Amino acid sequence: MERKRRKEKLEIKKKEKIKKEKMRGITLIALVITIIVLLILAGVSIATLTGQNGLLTKANSASEETRKNGALEKVQVEVLGSYGITGTIDKDKLNENLRKNIEGITYNGKAITEKGALEENRITSLPATVNVDGYDIEITEDGDVKVDDSIKIEVSLDPDTGKEELILVYDVVAGDTIELPYYLTWYDGENENPATFNFSVDWGDGEKTDNITNVDIETKAIHQYQTEGEKRIKIAGTYESLVCVNEDGENRQGIEKLIKVEQWGTTGIKAVRLEELTNFTQIVTPTESSFKELIDVSFYGSGIQSIPDKLFANCINVQSFDECFHDCDNLETIGNHVFAGCSNVDTFKNCFSECQRLETIGKDIFKDCDKVTKYVGTFSNCSSLTGNAPELWLLGTNSETNGYQGYPDGGACFYGCSSLDNYSEIPNYWKERHVG
Repeated sequence: MERKRRKEKLEIKKKEKIKKEKMRGITLIALVITIIVLLILAGVSIATLTGQNGLLTKANSASEETRKNGALEKVQVEVLGSYGITGTIDKDKLNENLRKNIEGITYNGKAITEKGALEENRITSLPATVNVDGYDIEITEDGDVKVDDSIKIEVSLDPDTGKEELILVYDVVAGDTIELPYYLTWYDGENENPATFNFSVDWGDGEKTDNITNVDIETKAIHQYQTEGEKRIKIAGTYESLVCVNEDGENRQGIEKLIKVEQWGTTGIKAVRLEELTNFTQIVTPTESSFKELIDVSFYGSGIQSIPDKLFANCINVQSFDECFHDCDNLETIGNHVFAGCSNVDTFKNCFSECQRLETIGKDIFKDCDKVTKYVGTFSNCSSLTGNAPELWLLGTNSETNGYQGYPDGGACFYGCSSLDNYSEIPNYWKERHVG
């Protein structure tokens, strides 16, 4: 009898165990189905949020429009308060209202000043364009106010006064011999360009050499150091080419010791070619006349870590920035308005290609570069690049109708830049690899 009861209990436990296992199996299947459904919903949600017509994209556009309208409204309010008794805009009132009530406003690239200031910067005639919160806003004589994206950005540079010398910094050890980087005649791809030299040099160790010209530069533009350390070499006068190789294509002696350009000066530089110098890590923003004559430039393969704001702003004589920073392995950031106002540049082919540590592109770096025909491979393989890519594919004749294969040509411009926030919005032609 006891055995029978024990057997019945075992049977009951066995059935309960089987039931639990079945329930567990059903629960597991239900979980898998639930996960699949959630993944599908998530995919739909992501597409809904981030696609070209997604909610986040629309929200960003709406946010941009709100900021633009906000800037516009600030100016409108001050214009309305600037009418005189004749019913026309009183320009003195306008200047004061704009200056006092709108933080950060600029006119001609500078802050509006008080009347009678030493270097006065005020609106004296209308129409006039001011910049508020990054937007160019035109004020007409009738008091109309509008945002005009076609208005040219006036990029101002610091004055030259007190910064006339070209300053190069070398890190040397005792016994090092340094030959200044120069080139008597350089070829820019189309023409041979003779350079003129008539300068003095302070070698940064108490020694100076005066009156160096084309006739004796080969013997006088060289110096040996007796002590170690960073040496600030100051060049004053005419010095038209800053090129790291000699006429035989060999590096100038000691050029690998060059670590930075501390000041560009006003020496009439026409060519800058400081290429494949891995110890060369720093450059600075020029002053008003530093690059006024610049024609040819390249930092290909150098150790530069960041590009300062307005580096080549208003360089109207440069026609090509092809491969200018190609393969700069340490480059991480590009400043604002770097090429703004380069009104005759034709091509940026492979300008930043293979800069695999590059993370940030500044604001309006290509602003008013209206003659560009090629952005081919410009940021190709910049795999660390984040943020939003500049919408270069919307320029010129490019459109959805021609697959964005119009003018300017942007084949593979953003190839390999899949970390960009707006990568999905970039037309395929602009992010696919092309042969030839």
